[in-house]
Amino acid sequence: MKIFKYANKELPYEIIPTANKKQFYTSFKQDNLLCIYAPTCATDKDIKLMLRQQFWNYYFKLYPEEKKVYVHFLGELYLVEKVKAKKDSVNLNEKQKIITIYSTKNTLSAYQSLLRNFYKRQVEKSLVELWHDIEWDFRDITLPTFTVKGIRGFLGYNYANGKVVISPKIAAYEPVYIKLLFYHEITHSIVYGHKQEFWNELEKRHPGAIALTKKMKKLTYKYTI
Repeated sequence: MKIFKYANKELPYEIIPTANKKQFYTSFKQDNLLCIYAPTCATDKDIKLMLRQQFWNYYFKLYPEEKKVYVHFLGELYLVEKVKAKKDSVNLNEKQKIITIYSTKNTLSAYQSLLRNFYKRQVEKSLVELWHDIEWDFRDITLPTFTVKGIRGFLGYNYANGKVVISPKIAAYEPVYIKLLFYHEITHSIVYGHKQEFWNELEKRHPGAIALTKKMKKLTYKYTI
C-alpha cells in the first residue's frame, strides 16, 4: 500500500499494472484502499501526476461520506457553502477555509455566477496591487488595457491591439502565478507567439518566470462548483 498526500488529505492506494487500455486509471475500493489500474509502461512520475490531477475523484470514491464541494482560491483549498438569502454576496473565511455564497436564487448557475464575480474582483484587486511594479518593469512600452472576463481555453490572451483579457479563473492560483500571467500577456505586446525571443523577454522583465511557468503547468486547481 502507498499513500498519496494532497491538500492535507491522504489517499491510500495500490497500482495494478495492465495492458488493457479500457482499464487505464479506472479504480475500485478494496480493504480501505483504492486499487487503480495503470499502464504497464507508466512511470512513478506519470502515476503521481495522474494522482494529483484526479485526486478528488479518487478521494471521494474512497470516502464518499466526505464528498463536499471545494474550490481553490489564491492557491488554498476552500470548502464552499451555498446559502439561499435575501441578498447576493460572498463571504471568505480565511481562518476556517470556507467560502460562503449567499444567493437570492437557489440554483447552481446563480451560485456559480456569484463565485465567478468573486474571483473577478480578486483578479482586479491583484492588478491594482501589481500596477506600480508593472508600470516600472514595462516602462519602455505603452501598456495594454485589461479586461477580466471568461475566455474559453485560456487563462489570458493578448489580442495584439492594445487589449488583454484575463480569466477570473486565475484567482484560484497562488498570487505569484497571477503576477506571472499578467507579465506573460503584457510581454506578448513586445513579442508575438512563444518563440525563444518571447521567453527571453519575459525572463528579463520577470526573473524566474520560465521556472514558474514550468511549475504552473503541473498545477491543477479547481475553480468552479
